[in-house]
Amino acid sequence: MLVTIVIPYLNRAAFLEKTLVTVQRQTHRPLQAVLVDNGSQDASPEICKQFCEQYNAEDFEVLLLKEEKAGAASARNKGLAAAKGEYVYFFDSDDEMSPDFIADAVAKARACAMPDIVAAHTVVTFPDGGKRPRRILRSASVPAQILTATYSTQSLFLRTDFMKNAGGWDGNVFRWDDWELGVRLLTLHPKIVWLEKKKYHRIYQHPDSITGKSISENLSRTRPALEAVARLVAGDAASRAALRGQKLAIAGEIWREGHRRQAEALASEAFQDATARQRFFLKLFYAYSKHVGKAARRLFLWTLWLYR
Repeated sequence: MLVTIVIPYLNRAAFLEKTLVTVQRQTHRPLQAVLVDNGSQDASPEICKQFCEQYNAEDFEVLLLKEEKAGAASARNKGLAAAKGEYVYFFDSDDEMSPDFIADAVAKARACAMPDIVAAHTVVTFPDGGKRPRRILRSASVPAQILTATYSTQSLFLRTDFMKNAGGWDGNVFRWDDWELGVRLLTLHPKIVWLEKKKYHRIYQHPDSITGKSISENLSRTRPALEAVARLVAGDAASRAALRGQKLAIAGEIWREGHRRQAEALASEAFQDATARQRFFLKLFYAYSKHVGKAARRLFLWTLWLYR
């Protein structure tokens, strides 16, 4: 089975070579690696060109593309359009892929009658060298995705036709694009199976990564994702409630970062149009999010029935 791996990159010369080596070391063949330059001004394109010259082969096609529109989502869509594989996997240009991941995902897909999604557990590596399995909730619930972001970029091994029919990535979302994608895919009621025995990859969190930056400085870039999800779940009360909880959790984080006016403005959006009973519950949760914060989103999810 041919599998396509799509890697967008923007000024990642410090990380790309290590990432690409882990792609080439995948035990599964055949593979198609689609590397999409999203406007790099450093040596990243040359690194990819050298990788192509060294490793391009009949059972390991390396395709080099460019995407002028800014944003990882647009670059991923460029790669998706060129994908020849029955399944497609999107990976970040500064992480390291477990060598057996694609082989394990293909075996699971074959054993389970070709599901729409094979989902995987992943490991986050922090700047101090510490590691932590990424906390997830194995649920196909849209409210759960809204509050836990279980289905993220590196956790989704996708049937290519399913991904294309779902519309690919939202090119107008520049941050939390995988969160929005996860919500959108779940609204289509896909067949999902999980890789259960292992936790995969080394997903690095560092100051230059999107996930490494503070919530307050990136709120404007997060808003398109929040707005896109609001449109997706407009007809579902539980999902709308979960989105209120997500906004309040974000507001609590911004409050703890010291930007109280910004936090209050976002919280007021979450309170808008809530009933008196709902507002009481939301205020309690917001207070917890501001002053405690630990596991706030999961707390909201598990107590969501109180909101009604």
